[in-house]
Amino acid sequence: MTPIVFSALVALATAAPPPTEKIDHWVPATAHAIPKETAPEGEGYFSIIEGRNGKLYIGTHANGVNSWLVEFDPKTKQMKVVVDCHKVIGKDLKGFGSQAKIHTRNNVGASGKIYFGTKQGYPDKSEKREDYPGGYPMVYDPKTGETKVYDIPVKYHGINSITPDESRGVAYISTCSDGRPGPGESSVFLILDLKTGKYRELIDTKHIYGFIVLDHLGRAYHPLLGGEIARYDPKTDKLDTLKQTIDGKEPKIDPNLVEQPRGHPINWDTSPDGKTLYCVPMSSNHLYAYDLTAVGDALPGRDLGALVQGAKGTDCRAMCVGPKGNVWVSVTRSSAWGINLHHVVSYTPGDKAPKDHGSVAIKNPDYTAFVGKDGKPLPYHAGTFKTPEGVTTSRHVTLGVCQTKAGSVYVLMLGPYTVLEIAPDAVSTANKSESKDELFVAKPLTEKNSFTPGIEGPACDAAGNLFVVNLKKNGDIARVTPDGKTEVFVELPNKSVGNGIVFDKNGSMFVADYTEHNILKIDPKTKKIEVFAHEPTMNQPNDLAIAPDGTLYASDPNWGKSTGQLWKISTDGKVTKVASDMGTTNGIEVSPDGKWLYVNESAQRNVWAFPIKADRNLGEKKLLKKFDDHGFDGMRCDTAGNLYITRYGAGTVVKLSPEGKILKEIDVLGKKPSNICFGGPDGRTAYVTEVEFNRVVQFRVDTPGLAWERAQKLEPGTIELFNGKDLTGWGYKSGDKFESFDGKTEASDKRYTAKDGVLIVNPGKGLQQLWTSAKFPKDFELRLEFRAAVNADSGLFVRGPQLQVRDYFVAGPYKDLKKYKPQDWNEIVVIVKGEVAYCTCNGEVLEAKFKLPATGPIGLEADRGQMEYRKIRLKELK
Repeated sequence: MTPIVFSALVALATAAPPPTEKIDHWVPATAHAIPKETAPEGEGYFSIIEGRNGKLYIGTHANGVNSWLVEFDPKTKQMKVVVDCHKVIGKDLKGFGSQAKIHTRNNVGASGKIYFGTKQGYPDKSEKREDYPGGYPMVYDPKTGETKVYDIPVKYHGINSITPDESRGVAYISTCSDGRPGPGESSVFLILDLKTGKYRELIDTKHIYGFIVLDHLGRAYHPLLGGEIARYDPKTDKLDTLKQTIDGKEPKIDPNLVEQPRGHPINWDTSPDGKTLYCVPMSSNHLYAYDLTAVGDALPGRDLGALVQGAKGTDCRAMCVGPKGNVWVSVTRSSAWGINLHHVVSYTPGDKAPKDHGSVAIKNPDYTAFVGKDGKPLPYHAGTFKTPEGVTTSRHVTLGVCQTKAGSVYVLMLGPYTVLEIAPDAVSTANKSESKDELFVAKPLTEKNSFTPGIEGPACDAAGNLFVVNLKKNGDIARVTPDGKTEVFVELPNKSVGNGIVFDKNGSMFVADYTEHNILKIDPKTKKIEVFAHEPTMNQPNDLAIAPDGTLYASDPNWGKSTGQLWKISTDGKVTKVASDMGTTNGIEVSPDGKWLYVNESAQRNVWAFPIKADRNLGEKKLLKKFDDHGFDGMRCDTAGNLYITRYGAGTVVKLSPEGKILKEIDVLGKKPSNICFGGPDGRTAYVTEVEFNRVVQFRVDTPGLAWERAQKLEPGTIELFNGKDLTGWGYKSGDKFESFDGKTEASDKRYTAKDGVLIVNPGKGLQQLWTSAKFPKDFELRLEFRAAVNADSGLFVRGPQLQVRDYFVAGPYKDLKKYKPQDWNEIVVIVKGEVAYCTCNGEVLEAKFKLPATGPIGLEADRGQMEYRKIRLKELK
């Protein structure tokens, strides 16, 4: 493969060009440096595979020196060299004569043995191609630690591909003369007898960097220069030459499939059943699939679609098929930043097109040393890039990809040679009705340095509006809109400076005033500020939590002495000390059932749980979790009782179960997260204040936040038709019969599901209508929110007649609405007076005089596509 030149880029690793790239989504990855002595120039190639023992086996490149096979254990995150290529062949030639690369796509035999081969590096001006003796096929056995070395198959050629068929006692080999590359490239397709070590040549394919694959019948395939394909059948001992088609046409529609005279690198891999061949040419932004069960002299292929939509230039050298048949592609595209922007793409058989999960962000940018002891940048370490928003990503093309049985995806990055580990939930292949709703992936909400370094105290009111302290100066409180715009909401009086904020069910805002030892109370409507509680013996009230009955608890650290205490503030403003002799108390929260108070200590890195007594005082604390590094700051619960804790210095938010088990750690794009809250329309958006970049970042979660839920309050006379948990109050009608779904989360035919506060209308055959068991004869106002998948069609029944609820592409009034938000939440309001309804969507009229009967139930319809409903509320009008 053409070498990657790093030297001129060393000084540019952290340069920040103008912010001209729009990134819709970042995929978080954890970086692990491959032992640098095995890749001193930061390079590597396709060589990564999971062994049957769950460990990864990675080939390296040290030009003019040697190459090694490295084992990486995903459980322990440890790496070790398991094969020293020069040592096992018994020769230690240097310069161009060295076995400088493991360039093969490593493969695993049925025995669990790892098959790989060595290849030449790059000659200098004084060296000639014949100085390289040739490459060696090798087989490493993880069970014994032994490596079997086979003789050089073709003099002066390296090994480019080795694919075993242990059932027949053979391996198929592809060599490379590496003419930089052709024309005139020689790539010999051979059979290796694993027992005798003898070779048999099939054909010189003349194709650069070709990979060998096996189909379900054990036939071996190799690309030929010009676009044809060689297929060897071991049963008939016959070598056939196959043509190929793409969607019934000649493959020249993609010149990279048939390029002559130089050829073009093509990445191949097969489905687990060996019946489908997947293909990505290096410079093509498309994924192809071929039917290996087809008969005849042509291999029929399909264009599955673009990898990265709208990309002007791509480079894909990394593609694999995972254990369950999903295709994974690591591809880079040209960008305005001047880097090869790294995307991870997948394809699930049956999907209409590949799925671009987004650009890859490195969660731990300091995963290895980038600067030497002399303070100068290390050579060949310029492979990372920091965006203007502070996100670290890779700079160069990527070379290898592998998905493990556990579902994680691993990619080989250059400069330094690095394994990027992407967790399964970061790249789920499940279909989602809203791409924006990907979970636990942070993105900036406000601009960098939009707040002062005192940014703290995020909290959301019942409507989901976000409030944050210290926008333009210490002492103000900002309101932040969903699109990240900020405005000063109030300025605190005198010398007061806010920190933690909470809301109660009445909508009142409570603020910890740490300079004046107050708990302030603010009326959001009038912006009137009053001292709700004052306690001069407080160190500095830091953060607040609210119990179900409205009792407040405040953490109170003494940073100078690394001590702290806790206070209870009753609903009448009375202040009582409830705990002392603690470390630096910081984040604080009450459990969903109101029985436990959680408190973390920043300096001591402890998380404590106090039982809450009947008088709201505290019992004896117990240790929930102790951490070994980094500090703590803010802390909030979700409605399931899981704690979200900001880890100041680590740059993460850790999700902790009520039992103290770490469930997840979320990168928040800055090293200094200070506090966290939940909000948004459904309470499932986490907002984090971050001090390194003085901004707010956000990520979606799977369960609504507790403080958000406690702030919810229905207007007097309003009832919830959907409780957010199950289908109680709803059912199917058939004549006079009513099939009730009380207490059930799913309808009998699974067309309707209740989950996480959303009533989901699932696709299915035919129409299906869900009705309330109650009827509504009086005047009322009905409000609900809906979100439609593309072209989804549903309906809202008001006492019987249907009001259309559908995606605007279909038909009806929605196509003309200016405020309709496709694939986002929209609000419908129906005001019923007598037997006429006035109906709007986001304030725009749907029906001005919608005729109704005198009474009847409320209903929903399942027709086409997925529809979601939430906040279905009815208020009687007087």
